[in-house]
Amino acid sequence: MKNLQPVANNAFLLVDVGARVNGYSADISRTWFIGEKITDRHRELYEAVLKIQKYAFGLLKPGVILKDYQIDVEKYALKLFKKLNVEIDKYPHGFSHFLGLDTHDAGDYSSPIVENTVLTVEPGIYLPKEGIGIRVEDDVRITSTGIEVMSKQIPSDLLYL
Repeated sequence: MKNLQPVANNAFLLVDVGARVNGYSADISRTWFIGEKITDRHRELYEAVLKIQKYAFGLLKPGVILKDYQIDVEKYALKLFKKLNVEIDKYPHGFSHFLGLDTHDAGDYSSPIVENTVLTVEPGIYLPKEGIGIRVEDDVRITSTGIEVMSKQIPSDLLYL
């Protein structure tokens, strides 16, 4: 797919990258601010996405049922966004998906996850009327006590280009 649209100044640029290493998939997204005139609104929304991701990270461990996790994270996200005057009733996509041989690998969202399961954690917010799209997506491996963030070497702090 081609995207020939110019990158806007003083706006977010969301980049979603897929990769394959030794037959396994990776799926990582980052959002950067392009320009010099970032608003408080931009900062608040970006920080909210990071808070949602941190919250989601804290929930993941063996035994968690992803269907229930998705509901829990969505409630947290909607509550946080409501405080920022973002009125959405339903989150536009899941917060995590299975990752493995395929980017969106097969998995049972109704069964407890087990150690060494690999998932994405990808909160975001998309406000077309404001020209804002933000997503921070990391790949995680479920450990015996929580998660290992496998994409931690790619900074997720708000960066300016």
